[in-house]
Amino acid sequence: MERYEKELRTGTLNWGLLHTDKFWKDNFMTFENKDFELIRLLIDLLESDDSKTVAVALFDLGEFVRFYPNGKHIAKRLGAKKVAMKLMTHENAEVQKQALQCISKMMVNKWEFVK
Repeated sequence: MERYEKELRTGTLNWGLLHTDKFWKDNFMTFENKDFELIRLLIDLLESDDSKTVAVALFDLGEFVRFYPNGKHIAKRLGAKKVAMKLMTHENAEVQKQALQCISKMMVNKWEFVK
């Protein structure tokens, strides 16, 4: 978790072990610390000029929403949904894809029915 926070604070995210389904399954509860400070930082990174950072941040936000109880309401309250919606028309195809997946995760109510 310490490595994830350190990477987040650099303002540049790269695909790797910290940005996987397994990482989020194992660590989603720790993101509630300090009133969801790390989630707020992720949302801030959605405004980055680096497309890879934006795509990874969108993936991570989607995983937070998927695993954290009430995650979609928290993400919406913090403004993530509004920003992610705008990114669905981003010039970068990977950002578009991750934005669409992130928004989809925010809209699904029962994950046990989605494979």
